[in-house]
Amino acid sequence: MRRCGLQQKQVKIEAGNTTLDCWVPSAAKEGRPALLLLHGFVFNALLEWENQLLAFTEKFNVYVPNLLFFGESTTESGERSEIFQAQCMKLMLDELQVLDRVHALGTSYGGMVAFWMAHLYPERIARVVLASSGVAMDHGDSQRMLERFGGGVAHPADVLMPRSVQVARKTMEFATQKKLALVPDCLVEDIIEEVLCYNREHRLELLDGMAIGSVENPPVVPQLVQDVLILWGENDQIFTVDLAHRLQRHLSDSKLEIIPGAAHAPQVDNPKAFNGIVVKFLYEN
Repeated sequence: MRRCGLQQKQVKIEAGNTTLDCWVPSAAKEGRPALLLLHGFVFNALLEWENQLLAFTEKFNVYVPNLLFFGESTTESGERSEIFQAQCMKLMLDELQVLDRVHALGTSYGGMVAFWMAHLYPERIARVVLASSGVAMDHGDSQRMLERFGGGVAHPADVLMPRSVQVARKTMEFATQKKLALVPDCLVEDIIEEVLCYNREHRLELLDGMAIGSVENPPVVPQLVQDVLILWGENDQIFTVDLAHRLQRHLSDSKLEIIPGAAHAPQVDNPKAFNGIVVKFLYEN
């Protein structure tokens, strides 16, 4: 992380006696825009963005938090929705004295957090990148994802937080184009314990507490006033490309880019294309 000019910081905010684990610039560079990176549900912040940090820190003052119950981020609040995550991210920026408007890039679950930040705090969020994020999903989309995964899984947690080596291998290959055939079982077991099932009980509460896609009282997805880029992998099997088009129809002024050959994690499958598209969008005009 030193190569990227970042240092780890524990940021305490008042909401629910919450501590947020965040990587921040060692010395923010004057004149550079700020970029907030919000990870998805499988990996923590550093694992999620390892292929982006060098490229993005050359152009932006980058802030890389772990969302609640990832890394060392914790709360005593009983709130579990992605809306509460968005509120915590805004309070974290306040504590860090990042008071100018920031760009927000979120992937998958993190894209939902970025979406709510943009809606709730339009004065704080400049441009928004929603990568592989099922903002426009309904409960039926979750059920169809489970059917595509197969194997009799009954809950998204069985896919996103697998507890067996066999299912973990399938999850990784379901989410990316990377093949794990040569990865030994002992290493997969370590990944399950230290990453996939880390804080599993609380993260299960996050899944069950989601507003978007909920069975009861799903929110009316609002419009956004910001410039929005929707970025997707062509072969995404978690949130299929039709969800990208559905979101673009809802956010009619948004821009849609689809990365050929990539799956649910285009930032992993094709980081060069992903990084280039993001930087171009955030700097254009």
